[in-house]
Amino acid sequence: MARGNKLSQDDIEQMIVRKLAESGERERLRALLLNRMEDTGWRDNVKGKVKRYTDKNGIEQSQLDDIVQEIAPKASSLVSDEVKYELKRQIQKFLDEQAE
Repeated sequence: MARGNKLSQDDIEQMIVRKLAESGERERLRALLLNRMEDTGWRDNVKGKVKRYTDKNGIEQSQLDDIVQEIAPKASSLVSDEVKYELKRQIQKFLDEQAE
């Protein structure tokens, strides 16, 4: 923990993650995220990027680590703002309920 009574941003984030995990809310949010990403076509979009990568580089020359290194940074940015906002709202709702 940070010096004195002041918590650092990392301390606060760790506390939130711990509360989410302990309550089971983390798994519920994870399921929500996966469902929403499926609903919005994220998975198909990422699969298409992997297909284009392997078509361009050849399936035999495409190593999993190379694919992950190429696609992962782009994949997270493909999550729609709507889904990100919904997840943030759900986390805020959880935190508000915990504060009561």
